[in-house]
Amino acid sequence: RAMYASGCRQFTYALESGSEEILKRIKKRINLPAAFRSADAAMRAGIRVQCVFILGFPGETWRQMGQTYRTILKCAWRGFHEVTVCAFQPLPNTELFEEIDADRPLEVTDAYLDSIFGYLGVWHQRSWNPRVPHVVLRLMILFCFASFFATSYPRRPQRAWGLVKGIFHAHYG
Repeated sequence: RAMYASGCRQFTYALESGSEEILKRIKKRINLPAAFRSADAAMRAGIRVQCVFILGFPGETWRQMGQTYRTILKCAWRGFHEVTVCAFQPLPNTELFEEIDADRPLEVTDAYLDSIFGYLGVWHQRSWNPRVPHVVLRLMILFCFASFFATSYPRRPQRAWGLVKGIFHAHYG
């Protein structure tokens, strides 16, 4: 409530994974139940809440990706307003970058740095996980988006209506 009173209207929870094993591997010190309690309180206060997830970490198993998928659905069910799902990108000077670079050297060029932002377009994302082909990862990401909104909008139809109104207002307003 204090955040809302101070002007905060939107908050993003970068949960990144629904798998405790992956969270430990990437050294993401987050407690998922505590994050959900915090998000619930923020939504009760009127703050729009977004969640961010990453799929395709190197070594991530299908079971771990399934845990992330279920966490995305949990976010939709609880009332999160938006979701962002993107593919893992090896960022220079990180442990995962060094692991990949040791296996197959990566050349950090301007083109490589531009490619890191491939998450902006699903069809340009690539998989760094040998278990998951590029096209499968892309389809999984799209499925996560579709599942989130297919779960969220029927529970909160006013949000879907607001989206439609916003589209028409932007084009005809």
